[in-house]
Amino acid sequence: MARKILYHIHTPKTAGTSVREALVNSGYSVVNRFVKPDIVDDGLFKGHFSKEIVNPRGDLIAGHFKAGEFVIFRAFKKTQYFAVVREPFDWVCSLYFYVLKRKNHYLHKVAQGGLASFVYHPYVVNMQSRYLAGRFFSFLYGVQLINNSMLAKLSVARAKRIEFIAPQDNVDYLFSIMKDRGFINEGVGIAQAMNVNNEKPYNKDVADLCMEEFKKAYQPDYCLYQWVYDNCC
Repeated sequence: MARKILYHIHTPKTAGTSVREALVNSGYSVVNRFVKPDIVDDGLFKGHFSKEIVNPRGDLIAGHFKAGEFVIFRAFKKTQYFAVVREPFDWVCSLYFYVLKRKNHYLHKVAQGGLASFVYHPYVVNMQSRYLAGRFFSFLYGVQLINNSMLAKLSVARAKRIEFIAPQDNVDYLFSIMKDRGFINEGVGIAQAMNVNNEKPYNKDVADLCMEEFKKAYQPDYCLYQWVYDNCC
């Protein structure tokens, strides 16, 4: 019997590449064909659907896809969603340094302005919550469509309904649940590749950043992360 399709709600800098490699090493094949003209509802998330009857090759949807980004073909009826979340400040620092090192990244010029401005850019702030909430609810052309309180509630509600969600900084838990569910084969390892990036911003960046203000702005991401840590470890 063919196994269910896995849909990775992959926020950048949450060990997604390492998780994907572990799944591929366990026999999963990444779907490489997407068609997305019409919006429908698959019973869990709204998304794009192709009326074209196609048998997609692969059983893993992996990429920087938000919840509901794709409802892929009829063969994907029994899709299992999963995600990894990260402590918000650690996450934004990791993204910041990643972008700074890549001149071609679309946020590179923003990062050059320093961490204090980078963290509040509309494409950055609460990115983890927005990925869980889904593209149709939280963001459009640089404008957040719902307030932080609603975004927090919606992202946690989604987290409760997907197949599993785990905190990145608890690698042992992440490994055990993926192996228990049969996603990753025994003997396949990702722990080394998933070491949390401990690189922190320069002192000047820290001095320029008001943590109280940061935590207030990132309330949805903190609510999501706290719920996952309290309930999924």
